[in-house]
Amino acid sequence: MHVIRLDRVEADDVLAYLCQRFDQDQKIIASGDKDFFQMLNEKTIIYCPSKKILKTKLDCVSEFGVHPNNFALAKALTGDKSDNIKGISGLGFKTLVKLFPTFKDEQKIKLSEVFDLCAKKENESPKFPSILSQKDLVILNFDLVQLENTIMGIQNIERIKNVLDQEVSFTQTALRLKLLHDGLLSIGQSFFDTMLSLSCRVPKR
Repeated sequence: MHVIRLDRVEADDVLAYLCQRFDQDQKIIASGDKDFFQMLNEKTIIYCPSKKILKTKLDCVSEFGVHPNNFALAKALTGDKSDNIKGISGLGFKTLVKLFPTFKDEQKIKLSEVFDLCAKKENESPKFPSILSQKDLVILNFDLVQLENTIMGIQNIERIKNVLDQEVSFTQTALRLKLLHDGLLSIGQSFFDTMLSLSCRVPKR
């Protein structure tokens, strides 16, 4: 299994770079970190090892009411106690979706569009002026949580490429063996397709 370790680079930044580089390939992210929800699409799904559940982009919409394309911005507004990210007080995902219904759509929303809408509807909800008064916090949060524009540096990118150029047998990865042991993967079947087909029957807790 390929193992990539880079000094002073977050693991989620490396994974985000790999997802972008292999955007046309089928990918499975093994993690329980919700930050990766923003990476979900037709080619990328998430396997949560601790809960043995799969997440697709449809799960993101049904669970949070937010499309993966807008998940980072949503988190920048709502914050995340588990990551020690302070958001707008009293603003959770449910309230966010009521104020900004388009967050559930595939079209990516810009920060400027959120601020413009808040200015136009400032008198319709106390949350709108609250967001406007904390622009700097929202912008800072977004820079922290978004994985689309990660800065890896040329040297780090070259190190990643060198690791990827090495041959490896993916059938021996710890993740694949764990899935086989858990009965979530059948030998000889497509890894990605098997997981997608199992997403309907894997028990959710």
